[in-house]
Amino acid sequence: MRKFLCVTVIAFGALLLAAGPAYANTISIGPQSMEGALQIHAGDWIAAGYVFKIPGSHPATTVGFANATVTLPVSCTSGGSLAGTITINLSGGPYNVPLNSSTQFPATNQSDPLSYEGSVQAPDLCGGNVMFAASNSPTPGGGATFSADLQSTQSNNISVAFHYRDANAKGQGNLNCADPNSNPFPADNGPCGGSLSATTAFAPDVTDTPVPMGAIGGLGLAGIVGVAFGFLQRRRRPRAAATRSQ
Repeated sequence: MRKFLCVTVIAFGALLLAAGPAYANTISIGPQSMEGALQIHAGDWIAAGYVFKIPGSHPATTVGFANATVTLPVSCTSGGSLAGTITINLSGGPYNVPLNSSTQFPATNQSDPLSYEGSVQAPDLCGGNVMFAASNSPTPGGGATFSADLQSTQSNNISVAFHYRDANAKGQGNLNCADPNSNPFPADNGPCGGSLSATTAFAPDVTDTPVPMGAIGGLGLAGIVGVAFGFLQRRRRPRAAATRSQ
């Protein structure tokens, strides 16, 4: 019975976290094609990420990007009908920006692995054949789209850009540009130098705790598991002591 209660507590806590408040200010950039006519093969590492800065004078600020993704539609022939979409989930911070800083976060160089907050190996959406993306995309305008729920402790506008990179499709080898052990930066800026999109300024949702829901959920669930495990262990100790005393 106690094990059942423990599992129930964990499941209920996870449900509460999953049903937590949603941030309303979803931003979007794209579709944009910064990488040209990509031909992607199943298994290619595709890295993606965003950079941002706060222009002008501003207080010390914490910024977070919840539910951040880059989506890349592909077809099985150049300009053909949509075969599927490759989605790259991105970590969201939070990032602490000092008073009046105009520095680009989380990296000033677009080849830096810190500028790629996520990566995925391309699935096989064309039966083992090449997948056409970017300017070959069947979507209007072609290219990839970045979206996120933008949050900040201050109301100042935030300038955001994104990029993506399939190094293998660029003839640079199957590098994971989001992985510092695979990305050759800073020794070589070329293989992972994915061009940035146009920069767009957005007004964020203002919150005291701009932490992505995924991070809250993971930490919260870990806490629930720990409490439930501790409860179960405390219940076991008296029982074990009583058994030894008999």
